[in-house]
Amino acid sequence: MKSSDEALDDVLVNHPVFLGANVRDRLRMLRAKLNETLVEREIAENELANRTHSVVGRQVLDEQLARLAADIAFFERRIAVLQYDPKAAPLNGRTPIAHLIHEVLADGHLHNISEIKALAEKRGIDFGNKSAGRVLHGALVGMRQHGIVEMVSPARWRWRERENSQ
Repeated sequence: MKSSDEALDDVLVNHPVFLGANVRDRLRMLRAKLNETLVEREIAENELANRTHSVVGRQVLDEQLARLAADIAFFERRIAVLQYDPKAAPLNGRTPIAHLIHEVLADGHLHNISEIKALAEKRGIDFGNKSAGRVLHGALVGMRQHGIVEMVSPARWRWRERENSQ
């Protein structure tokens, strides 16, 4: 059985890079080749780490930008609600139910859902297979959440007056 030194000598003697060199020179060349390989590997690892860091950094920036865009959209909606003037706001783009609620409540008096429901039935507004009272109540609650109407007492609603309205 060969010793590890003899096995190393066999590899060194038979390796094409080291043919014709003595053992000491072969070991030097092997050490130099090993160091060169280690340096190349370290450079490759650093490049990979930089790329990974760059990708992670981009992902963090993308997440921050997405959160900022969501915050901007939220505050734009809040500003629109706060600046809403029910008397000056156009009704274009609203649903027929919102038009109807506006017409009934814009006079400034208190109204209940049954009054709005009676006018809706008179106008022929289709609520599908849903209860008209529930649909109107849901619409009023949504409008209340946006600061357009207010519930003064149980089941009594009115158009909300704004502080900045004339």
